[in-house]
Amino acid sequence: ADVKLAQARSVADTVLKVHSNAPLIVFGADLNSTLDSDVVAEFHQRSFIDSYAAVRDSSTCENKFVTNVTPDFTEAIDHLYLRGHGARVEHVLELPHATHPDVSGGLPNWLWPS
Repeated sequence: ADVKLAQARSVADTVLKVHSNAPLIVFGADLNSTLDSDVVAEFHQRSFIDSYAAVRDSSTCENKFVTNVTPDFTEAIDHLYLRGHGARVEHVLELPHATHPDVSGGLPNWLWPS
C-alpha cells in the first residue's frame, strides 16, 4: 500500500505541475484503490473531484457503480478525476451496477473493459 500511496502522490503532483495553468484538468486513473483508501484521498486533498463519486453520493443514485467484480470483491477501483475553477460533474457515462446481468461473470470483461 505504501508504494501505491507514493505513486498516487507522484501522479497527482506531476499532473498539477505539468498542467498548472490549465483551466480544467480531466484524467482517468486505474488506481486499484477504493474510495475510502489513502490513495484516493491523495487526489481529494489536491482538490481533484472523482466524477463517479459525485454521482454515487447524489440522491439519484440507487445502486452502487462498480469497475471490478470478482467472487470475493466488488467495488469501484478505477476513477475519473477533474479539477478546475468551478468544475463540477453534471453527467457521467453509465457504469454497470453490481447486479447488472452483463457483469455476472465478473468485471472487467469484454463488454465492460477496464
